[in-house]
Amino acid sequence: MSTLEDSYTISLSPLVLTHPTVSERLRIWKAAYPHWGDALTFDDYITREVKNLEICQESQGNFDNWILTDDSAADQRPLFSSCETFKKRAFICGKEGGLRDGTCCAVASVFTFPEYQGRGYAKKMMTLLGQEIRKFADFSVLWSDIGPKFYHSVGWKPFESTFIQLPAISHNAIFEDGLEAIKIEDLPHLIKRDEKILLKQLEVPSDKIRVLILPDLDTIKWHLFHEAFSCQHVLSRKPTIHGAIYTSPNYPRAQIWAIWTRKIYGQECESNTIHVLRLVIEDENISSDALKRGISTLFRMAQKEANEWACGTVEIWNPSDRVRKAAEGIEGLGAKLVTRENHHLSSMLWLTEGSIDEVDWFCNEGFAWC
Repeated sequence: MSTLEDSYTISLSPLVLTHPTVSERLRIWKAAYPHWGDALTFDDYITREVKNLEICQESQGNFDNWILTDDSAADQRPLFSSCETFKKRAFICGKEGGLRDGTCCAVASVFTFPEYQGRGYAKKMMTLLGQEIRKFADFSVLWSDIGPKFYHSVGWKPFESTFIQLPAISHNAIFEDGLEAIKIEDLPHLIKRDEKILLKQLEVPSDKIRVLILPDLDTIKWHLFHEAFSCQHVLSRKPTIHGAIYTSPNYPRAQIWAIWTRKIYGQECESNTIHVLRLVIEDENISSDALKRGISTLFRMAQKEANEWACGTVEIWNPSDRVRKAAEGIEGLGAKLVTRENHHLSSMLWLTEGSIDEVDWFCNEGFAWC
């Protein structure tokens, strides 16, 4: 999410954090294209950013662009650094219990123009941004692509970030009975069910302050837009399967489902990934055998989808210990746990009661990334 760590800090007192004009935003997109355009042509990348902006602005003003600049006139001022922020629905449960609504501000697309890199502009921007976010949010999150140190130095503490990685499979997989594909029309109902499940789990007593970013419909639709756009422009087709749901014959009321998207970075499958946004286990008391069967059939379907969509791997972010053990114990699945060190490191700026060291980031899965 960031292109370069600043190597030193200089005096930046005359600088201001503000919003770009339309033409300034276009300048940012043009400069960022070599870093984030991936397999899209330049024109397609600009089109995607315009449509992304329209979608985000429709979500009740929950999106903003930011620039670090000076006090010169708009459209004549220099653009030093830029970023985006997304307001996300959240819930917080204190040590003594008591669930309450919260607001999370997710930071993305941190960028410093090449001619200004290494001068401390990104650090100044993030410092000022933290002050702005403090006015309306309980906490802020971001995903660092430059290791843990830089963002930690401006307040965003890195959290442990792991993922299960599975290889794509080209052979015909054998699925358990009770597996169904998730289509677009299934998502609203499943997401509402998931919210009830998550809030019930969040209220379980803990010695930590527990926080949850909600995987609501707007969040999932944002990921689906990016998936559809990339698939159409790179692979010339759009997906209709957005995950799978498994119903155990022995536990019909304890369904397990996964919602995923395809991250398409090019024609070569090695760089493309099936990204599991959310893995839901409806009843945590489901037997280990039933869980293993469900995980096996869901993950094998994701592997099959990966092969059909030119993806080399499947990723499931920050799995629970139970899911990890189940996946690692399935013969032929090829699951391995990877600990992140430099890329997609989840990090949090804590802005409300207590200390960041007391915070448990609950359900830190792929849907929250932006």
